Amino acid sequence: MEIWRRLPIFKQKYEKLCDDAQEMRDYFMEKIDEHKRMINYEANDDPVDYAEAFLKEKHKLEKEGNFDSTFTDKQLYSMLLDLWVSGQETTSNTLTWICLYLINRPEIQQKIHQELDEKINSDKIITIDDKNDLPYLNAVILESQRYCNLVPLKIFSKTTKDVKIHGYKIPKGTGIVNQIGSVLEDERYFKNPEEFLPERFLDKNGKIFIPIEFIPFGIGKRSCLAKPGGDVYEAVGGEGGLLPT
Repeated sequence: MEIWRRLPIFKQKYEKLCDDAQEMRDYFMEKIDEHKRMINYEANDDPVDYAEAFLKEKHKLEKEGNFDSTFTDKQLYSMLLDLWVSGQETTSNTLTWICLYLINRPEIQQKIHQELDEKINSDKIITIDDKNDLPYLNAVILESQRYCNLVPLKIFSKTTKDVKIHGYKIPKGTGIVNQIGSVLEDERYFKNPEEFLPERFLDKNGKIFIPIEFIPFGIGKRSCLAKPGGDVYEAVGGEGGLLPT
């Protein structure tokens, strides 16, 4: 952002980015204000969504005289933006790549249809309960996540003490980031990484096999919180299924 602002050749892009960011912020703040008007803060009902839970806690703290907490409108906007971008953008982009790969590999598409025909009735909608019965479809999704390498770098972490890894000294307080892309494309872990091979995620019995090196969602405590939901959504494709029979 800073370099865009200072370089004349990026001035127009920077201004467009700022305008888009402001438009998005205005939209979210409008929705937050709508929530505020609809919430009954005195009722003991369970919140219907994250924003309501946040605003109820904010109201409770302010009622107790605590106006210095992190429960602010600005913080709520930031959290909602993170949830929206991380949950919507990555999932939709991954599904787009899956469709592209299947268009270019009709034989893989045919195998998916065959599995669906064998495991799912033609008049049945695919649900979460069917996920474990569709190993080849799951393998295609896993290989798509590896192959498209959608987010090659994850969020930063920080060392809490001095450490030494493979001879490299990393001081306490150093910012570190998982370079996911280099792992997913490493031939030591994925043979012929430049090829799209769903079978690499199937064992000799045709069951799903996920090697420890498969880390598209990151590693450690700061790995992507949306992994379970993202996996399921990509497998069942929302309400109608990814590839209806």
